[in-house]
Amino acid sequence: MNKDLIFVTAHCPTDEQVNRLRLCIDSLIIEGFDLALISHTHIPLDIQQKCNYYIYDYLNELIDDDDIKHSEVHFGEKHVIKTKMFKKQPFYGLAIYRMFSTISKLAENFSYEKIYHVEYDYVIKTPQIFFNHKEILNTYDSVFYAIEQDDNMILGGLKSFRVSSLPDLFKNYNKDLMLQRIKSESLKPLEHFTTQIFLESGTPFFINSKLLKDKVTLKKFVAQELNWTLCYHSKINNLGFYYVNFYKEEILKVIVNHSKTFDLEIKDKKNAYVDLGEIETVNHVTVLRNETIIYSEDISQELKDKIKKDSLVREL
Repeated sequence: MNKDLIFVTAHCPTDEQVNRLRLCIDSLIIEGFDLALISHTHIPLDIQQKCNYYIYDYLNELIDDDDIKHSEVHFGEKHVIKTKMFKKQPFYGLAIYRMFSTISKLAENFSYEKIYHVEYDYVIKTPQIFFNHKEILNTYDSVFYAIEQDDNMILGGLKSFRVSSLPDLFKNYNKDLMLQRIKSESLKPLEHFTTQIFLESGTPFFINSKLLKDKVTLKKFVAQELNWTLCYHSKINNLGFYYVNFYKEEILKVIVNHSKTFDLEIKDKKNAYVDLGEIETVNHVTVLRNETIIYSEDISQELKDKIKKDSLVREL
């Protein structure tokens, strides 16, 4: 078989995401390359028919384990927040690696020598990317885009591989071993795990992600429930509330102990932080977004201890 294989991984529960996938697939119909799509949600027939292979994986395996989550750093106007609690969704790396294993087996069975991974939210503006990767894979075993601000971080959504050099943990899904290594070796986030197993198994080639400017467009889909967190301001022993607005202007009310109210108007792409009071005195927090309750919980001692450990704020 002379052609190489581009494969797209997808999870598209909304119409907006399906439409983005459609644009992605259209950008990957390139002469000399076959196209595979693997998804954890059902995909419309018109998109399937543009692909050489379509696979639906019913098991979108997730795990809710704090030992797997990594801390994120967010910069507000006057504060820095380092937290594991900003992302409230479970770890989804298992689901992604099930996809990688499935495609690896397909590639081996049908004698593809080189495969190229694209996530559904990428739209490729120039097919030259894949021809460049194809040439690099004549010498190297894999191609990644490195994020300049973090030596260990790679772009998760665009990378390429020589099939004969794929690491065992990439092509043979092993949940227990994967989780064990991520925990014991602090290979968090998932991109750190991926980088490590490819460094061990062969010779990867790293490209500065800045070189992708004007060559791809990326549209990240972020659920509204994932854009805020409670946090601990140790310097003044206060419980804080931090919110990032990914959408249009929003009006928030944060109510402490059913009595004290903080009113916030947050413009698109802006953030806000407020101290809610001394942490020992805060026993309940309710958050309303545009008059709809999105959170209303007792702040137990167990939760306070978790916030003190996993969600910290300091002043700039």
